[in-house]
Amino acid sequence: MVGEFCRLSQVLSDPTRLGLLLLLADGVEHMVQDLTRMMRLPQATISHHLNVLRRHDLVVARRDGRCVFYRVGGAAVADGGGGLTFRVDGGAVVVEFGGWDPVATTPGVARCGP
Repeated sequence: MVGEFCRLSQVLSDPTRLGLLLLLADGVEHMVQDLTRMMRLPQATISHHLNVLRRHDLVVARRDGRCVFYRVGGAAVADGGGGLTFRVDGGAVVVEFGGWDPVATTPGVARCGP
């Protein structure tokens, strides 16, 4: 579980990827063009970060003709079991990882680096 937490922490440490994931957390599918407009970033940048999120099983893509739609999903995101969940608590976004609290673990156990 620690290794998975570290891997996902590294993916979500990028502000663009975290922003995309939070936009997609509304449960609605979004086209790349819509995300580009909302994030005010070039389409190539958005597509790159969505691809990283997809490779790490945080978002799911669906193609409809020439349009690609993205939504939060995949094995890494909680569907009632382990994985990531997102919630807003007092204006702050809280990301929970399968009920595991890295702060409450033994010091040094949640080390993500070498």
